[in-house]
Amino acid sequence: MKSFVSNILAPYFNTEKERLSLDQLQECIWQLDIWSVHASLEFRTWMFDNYPWIILDYVPGGCTGLWQPCDVGIQRILKLAVKHSQQTAVVHEVSSQLQTGINACDVTLDTTLGTLRNRVPATLVNAYHSINKPQRIQKASYSFRYHNIVSPDNGLQAFELCRSGEFNLSHLSLTSRPLRVILDNLPQQDAALAEAISAPCKHPTTDDSGTRPNSAMVMNEGGFTEPVEDDVEVTLEEVCEHLDGGGAPEGLAEVNGGLQLGSAAAEGDDVEIPIAANYGLGRGK
Repeated sequence: MKSFVSNILAPYFNTEKERLSLDQLQECIWQLDIWSVHASLEFRTWMFDNYPWIILDYVPGGCTGLWQPCDVGIQRILKLAVKHSQQTAVVHEVSSQLQTGINACDVTLDTTLGTLRNRVPATLVNAYHSINKPQRIQKASYSFRYHNIVSPDNGLQAFELCRSGEFNLSHLSLTSRPLRVILDNLPQQDAALAEAISAPCKHPTTDDSGTRPNSAMVMNEGGFTEPVEDDVEVTLEEVCEHLDGGGAPEGLAEVNGGLQLGSAAAEGDDVEIPIAANYGLGRGK
């Protein structure tokens, strides 16, 4: 984590501050999972001592699918693109063997390390091209409207898929007048929350219960929640449409947040299909 911050995160923030002509001490927000290593006293102390201008914003456990942009709009598409590449490789391997006259029952898949390793570059390149679409990340094709506000700047539309109630993580929503009104009224409506938001960051200590992540919400490594899974037969376009709130396309069903073929959805719901007690096995049966 320290290497990531020093070699990737901090240089990126500094480059962006330079590009935007901001002061080098301009504070930046880093949104991260509430894993135990992220929330540890050692890591938070190191961050405060070396990068006090980076504010740690923890996503509560179980909420990454709602409030973390990569989970919501990027990784789901990435995973499906990888699935498509893997399926294509397997179909090609099986078809090649069948074309040589091998009996279908004798077809085998090469799962040796060398073969799997050689397939990785093509899989990664295909996944890269699938998600390297600014219009997908920023949703430039969608005019974000909020309380009759229409954004002419596509760059302000990033992260709008991360929604909570009326608001989302897009720049336009976070800087909108309705949200500013809520923040202005916060000291009267919730003084404790207002103070927690506006209080300056303090050096982490073993007794910083008021500023450290709630221990009940800290997730230990290995405690992953069930990920959203899309059937390999689902297209990337259908997933993008679903992400945009278009509902499940025809022939597909939504299961645990992901898209599945109608038949797969029925299996997932443990639908029991009655079978006759006496039946014979034979061709076509």
